[in-house]
Amino acid sequence: MNEVRITFDQAFSHQEGLRLDRWVSALDCLQEYEVVDPQANRRSRRLFRPDGYFRYLFQGRLFGCFLEVDRSTMCSSRFQMKVRSYLEYAQSGLYPRTIWPPVLPVLVISKTRERLLNLKAATKPLTEKIFWFTVMDHLVPDQILGPIWYRPGKKMPAAS
Repeated sequence: MNEVRITFDQAFSHQEGLRLDRWVSALDCLQEYEVVDPQANRRSRRLFRPDGYFRYLFQGRLFGCFLEVDRSTMCSSRFQMKVRSYLEYAQSGLYPRTIWPPVLPVLVISKTRERLLNLKAATKPLTEKIFWFTVMDHLVPDQILGPIWYRPGKKMPAAS
């Protein structure tokens, strides 16, 4: 995660009108919240655990991104649980009241292209929105804002 933070910090410091505003560690991102299942008439506690979050200013506007740094330790079904937790958290009503701006992109950084493709495939049945994928080798300061990010359901990199 330190390598990722340094890369984003370097990328933002070399771009006019772009500034890293806040970096939040995994521990500080951790949030517990409650959901109500109206069909079962019960409440359950949930934990929201992103690997990190950063907020940045671009031309005077505030943006933010959650981070997932994949170390290839999760199977596809476990990663899908993580995707579901992001979607549930976004719909929980807690999201706008926290430190995050009202946009919820999740940047997923994997070790290899093969893993990137597997994670994209695992995400696609759940959502084709909010998740952006790249590989660690492409995460370099002068390319971070370029076409290195892939979306579920798309073969080509997304326009930044």
